[in-house]
Amino acid sequence: MGKPSVASPPKPPPPRGADPTLAEGFVRAAGTAAVREAPVHPSTSALVPADPQPRARGTVRRRHGPAAARVVAYMPEALGTRLTVYCAATRRTVSDGVAEAVQQWLDRAGA
Repeated sequence: MGKPSVASPPKPPPPRGADPTLAEGFVRAAGTAAVREAPVHPSTSALVPADPQPRARGTVRRRHGPAAARVVAYMPEALGTRLTVYCAATRRTVSDGVAEAVQQWLDRAGA
C-alpha cells in the first residue's frame, strides 16, 4: 500500500506588474508629502517619543515620572512569576517593584 495522497495548497497567482501611471504618481507624491509621526495611543507604551534633548544611552523618558535607565535582568521563572503576580495584585508596575527592591538592597549593602 502506498502513501495516501495529500492535496497541495493552491499556487498563488502570478505577480502582476504595477500600473506605471499609478506608480509614477506614488513616487512623485512621496517626495512632496509631509512626514508626520504616527499617533501614539496612551495604552500602547509607557514611553514617549524621543525628545529634542539628548540623553545617555539606555535612558528613556517615561510618560509619567522622571527619566529612567533601561536595565535588563534575568531571574528564575518562578521568581519572575511571583513578582508579576504581586505587582498586579498591588496595582504597581513591575519597574516600580524592581526599583524599590533594588533600592532597599543597595541601601542595606551601603552601596
